[in-house]
Amino acid sequence: MLYLKIKNASDEDIVKYLYSYAVFNNIGKYLPKNLEESMIFFKIAADLGHVDAMWFYASLFEEKEIPNNYEEEDKYFQMAIEKGSVNALIVYASYLSKRESIED
Repeated sequence: MLYLKIKNASDEDIVKYLYSYAVFNNIGKYLPKNLEESMIFFKIAADLGHVDAMWFYASLFEEKEIPNNYEEEDKYFQMAIEKGSVNALIVYASYLSKRESIED
């Protein structure tokens, strides 16, 4: 049944499924929590144009379990902001503020 649903899904729907899978992995809903798996699928969905996936992926670099990668983080926040995401702008500004206070 799921195979038929995916087989008949539009490209947009498939991107939404990838994003949802990443969210479920990130919060441990329906699946065991797995940050690495969620990062992989957030990045795939982001690269396919899903705006929320862009800034969720970028925000994962602030998790204690994930090594910081400011270059990657900045790139994906900026992608989401360019697509008009107010959430990305707010979260990114907060992270930049924290980052500046750490570097001072």
